Amino acid sequence: MIDLAGQLIGDAGLATLVTALYKAPVEVISLTRNKVTDIGLIQHLGPALRTWNHLKELYLNDNNFGDTGVEALFLLDQYSPTLKVLNINLLNILVRCLHHLQPIM
Repeated sequence: MIDLAGQLIGDAGLATLVTALYKAPVEVISLTRNKVTDIGLIQHLGPALRTWNHLKELYLNDNNFGDTGVEALFLLDQYSPTLKVLNINLLNILVRCLHHLQPIM
């Protein structure tokens, strides 16, 4: 498990993390309260989720992303097929975006 909750790594730190974890057999990652934005989800996390074949749980609560990031993250099955738990704060996400999450809910 990698628990970076509250470390405020932002998008730049997320880029570094993604590079460091390339093909690492990590099953749980917590990025809660890290100031990750739509850009971080689109440019860094989305592509990484396609290669993280061991990831089972991802925690993204209390970050600064919205509909755009979530839509990009989950379009075209870009997420890891092993992902079973996705924990996000739905307060910043509109109902129109929720259908993108349905395949993994």
